[in-house]
Amino acid sequence: TADLADARYVSFVSRRTDGSTVATPVWIVPFGDGWAFTTDSRSHKVARILRDPRVNIAVCTYRGRVAEDAIVHPGTATVLDPAATAHVTALVKKKYRLGWALLIAYERLKALRGGSPEVDTDCAIQIRLD
Repeated sequence: TADLADARYVSFVSRRTDGSTVATPVWIVPFGDGWAFTTDSRSHKVARILRDPRVNIAVCTYRGRVAEDAIVHPGTATVLDPAATAHVTALVKKKYRLGWALLIAYERLKALRGGSPEVDTDCAIQIRLD
């Protein structure tokens, strides 16, 4: 899993109810006996893994492009409790310091202009590799 340890972005692939897959690039950090990332508890990712926890992850670009020779890691995803989510959030902030600061600044600017913030990291998902 050295590829995941060095990755800036990872493609998180979950399944819809019809079995088709959805890939989303995420920031990922080592957590417990797996990997984790933050998300909004109302996101489709959360709903999909609550129905089917089987997922795949692979190193990707910030736009979600996975190289042809990338290792695809199958695993099982779990929604974490609030205490674990706080820990994952701290790890993400530490690893992605500049990116996190820019993301928050963008969301605050958007809110000042009357828009609603889109980024809510009140939930974390852990992936345990098979």
